[in-house]
Amino acid sequence: MSPPEQRSGPQGTTPESRSNARVPASTATTHSVQARADEAAARDWYALGFAAGVTVGRLQLDRELTEQDGRRMEYMHGLSNSPAYAALELIRWDGRREDFGKPRPGDFRGFGAAYEPPTTSDRARDERGAA
Repeated sequence: MSPPEQRSGPQGTTPESRSNARVPASTATTHSVQARADEAAARDWYALGFAAGVTVGRLQLDRELTEQDGRRMEYMHGLSNSPAYAALELIRWDGRREDFGKPRPGDFRGFGAAYEPPTTSDRARDERGAA
């Protein structure tokens, strides 16, 4: 039987060893040099693409934060130009909040202590008396 290197057919060889066996040594070296160069270029392309993506992402984040800061500034500007809380309470409750339920000048004072609301029998009696 012949040694494995000299066997023909798929028993003792892999596809890579068969393809390398047919390629001259100078071409195989060139191929490995080219493969290393391609791998280095791919690493560089990836690093450049990643850096560009990071830059774009940071710019987008900067724009979003600037927009949010603008909205915050408008909100704070509105708060700073609004009346003080005490002034708002005076407007809302027309005076102090504690005094809101107390009678004011011009309010209806009621009928007095002797007032009793009419009942159904009172209404019926008034209607009969008017007739």
